[in-house]
Amino acid sequence: MTSEIKFCIICLLLAIAVRMIYTINHNYEQQRIEMTRIREIKAKYPIIRVYVGNKFLCVLSKANYRQIAKWMAKDSYCGCEGKDGNYQIFLRR
Repeated sequence: MTSEIKFCIICLLLAIAVRMIYTINHNYEQQRIEMTRIREIKAKYPIIRVYVGNKFLCVLSKANYRQIAKWMAKDSYCGCEGKDGNYQIFLRR
């Protein structure tokens, strides 16, 4: 291989690595923002139910806190207060 081809390959690999680091950092920031939102909601409502589409998934607890925040950061969702006065999060997956 000539030195020009090696240089192009190294530049391409470097560009891919920078893009991957940027994407990982962005996902982490989004997850952190969603964790803050969940904490604010949890302070207002004692029970938070999580649904995927229209199917019940779980009640938010400390055990699944981070996973739900990851899903909220990755997918679109909406939240509202239910008829019983508790909060509901609907994930669109």
